[in-house]
This record gives sequence, structure tokens and C-alpha cells, in this order.
Amino acid sequence: MVKEEVQKDPKPEMVEAPEPVPPKLLIENESDPRLRFWIKRVEKRVNGLWNQGRVGTLEPIVVTVMFTVARNGQVSDISISSSSGNSVADSEALRAIRRVERLPPIPPNYPADQLRLGYEFEYQE
Repeated sequence: MVKEEVQKDPKPEMVEAPEPVPPKLLIENESDPRLRFWIKRVEKRVNGLWNQGRVGTLEPIVVTVMFTVARNGQVSDISISSSSGNSVADSEALRAIRRVERLPPIPPNYPADQLRLGYEFEYQE
């Protein structure tokens, strides 16, 4: 008796989803030692509120949101400074900053009463 070899269909190649890119904080005085710990706390808070969901695009897109932080940590003047061209992505980025409401107070040894910050949110499908 001759056994016929049965060829199995090759397994389809798995395509891994790209690793999420965490939002990037944009701050003029990033290297100021008085702000280092504060910046880490801000990043942790914003990153925890951002939903990098599907936005219906094949190419990575970036939204930049600017906002002001008062000495007491109150967030205001939230606006998109650079749109992605995708209304869903733009809305999700704005929502992340609006949900923050308040950040840790600016360190008392830092001279400015407010800071203007930006965040770049990158969406990948």
C-alpha cells in the first residue's frame, strides 16, 4: 500500500498590529530639572486617559493639541494646533486632554505661573 502525502495548506502569515506610540509631550523647558518629576506625572496622567482606538486610516496620522496649565494644575485653552485631517482622531485627542481637567500643580520652585504645553497623538491602524 502506497501512502499519499497530503499537503497541508500553509498557515497564513500573521501580521502583527503596530505597537501603540505613546503621546509625546511638547514643552519648551523639558530639560529644566525643576520640571522633570512634574513632567513624568503629567505624562502618566495624559497617557492613561488617551484612547488609541481605530480611527479608520491606513497610514499613521498625528494630531497636536495645545493647552495651558495654571500654577494650581488647572487645564485651560485646549485647542488643536495641528489637525490630522481625520475628525475622529482629532476628537479623541481633544477628549484626552479635556478629561484631564486638572494636572499636578506646577512645582513651587518654578518661576512661571502657567505653562503652555502641547501633546502629539499618533494614531496607527
